[in-house]
Amino acid sequence: MVYKTMISGSYFGDYEVIFRKHRRHTIRAKEDSNILILSKEVYRDVIEQDYPEVAKQMADLAKVKQLRAKACFTVVLSGAKQPA
Repeated sequence: MVYKTMISGSYFGDYEVIFRKHRRHTIRAKEDSNILILSKEVYRDVIEQDYPEVAKQMADLAKVKQLRAKACFTVVLSGAKQPA
């Protein structure tokens, strides 16, 4: 099942890194891609420590993205046909 197709410059997994959650999804590239990995440790040691204002902005955005994703998922589920 494809949940979302990413475009160039997109990112994912921010919610899990910021809020120290277990990653629930697997990502698969359809073509050769350049990937930058920001580990939880680097986020905590660099972003949170040295750039707290950036960390707050990232956390606020991650919360909004998570709420939107939950809302879309709920709409899809509520619109699905129920088994007979």
